[in-house]
Amino acid sequence: LSAYELNGNRLVLHLVNYASEPTKQLNVELGGRWRTCRTARLLTTEGPERKLVVRQYPRPALEIPPLKTYGVLVVE
Repeated sequence: LSAYELNGNRLVLHLVNYASEPTKQLNVELGGRWRTCRTARLLTTEGPERKLVVRQYPRPALEIPPLKTYGVLVVE
């Protein structure tokens, strides 16, 4: 996992799975700074872009579907 901010209003996470099997569903909790974010996009080489919903309670978080190898998550 590697993360960085873009323009102060976007969070980008790089997810890498080094295992031979796909991951299980991942839960990512975001800091309170991202409370106003509502959507996220997951980009992988395994298929089309997927839109994910940011859960707000009790903390901003989202669920990432199983990942085979690599994905980029963009939270806006």
